[in-house]
Amino acid sequence: MKTRICWAILLIVVLGCQSKNFEEIELSYSSTFETDFSMKISESYQVWLRDHFNRYEFTADSATAPKEGIYYLSTLSGNQQDTLNLFLKNIDFKRLDSRYYEDYKDGREYRFYIRTKAFAKTIYVHRDESPKELDSLVEWLKETRRRVKLVESSEEVYFRSRLWLPTPPPPPEIIHE
Repeated sequence: MKTRICWAILLIVVLGCQSKNFEEIELSYSSTFETDFSMKISESYQVWLRDHFNRYEFTADSATAPKEGIYYLSTLSGNQQDTLNLFLKNIDFKRLDSRYYEDYKDGREYRFYIRTKAFAKTIYVHRDESPKELDSLVEWLKETRRRVKLVESSEEVYFRSRLWLPTPPPPPEIIHE
């Protein structure tokens, strides 16, 4: 009986000591004439998504494509959680610069934000050559965005990684008497 109690306590201690790789991550990604979106993933693996523009992204099955300007909510599957944690474990974010920039028009750009218990960092990329491990994570997040089951949400989410401000609504109509 004592052996079982010791094993149970040991198991609780070991599982309780495992730390998450993040508290929050965000990605805002834009590619000229293709897509512009923001996504946030919490430590509970909830995903918030808002497409600002998505011209060619979902042409194969446009019925399931996120609509521009709508907030969506989803949750990562167990396999997606494992893959994300593996990516985050293998990237030394403290070593990465905060900015990888080339002065050119068009192309792709993204802003990645990560917050852990130890630090918070934003990394902006608008350059052909950037850290491969970060680019791989971003490509995986883009693909994951296509695969998660999205549910419309009435909750508006603030994305600190947002690249551009959303277009303001049109002015109200003027009524002439």
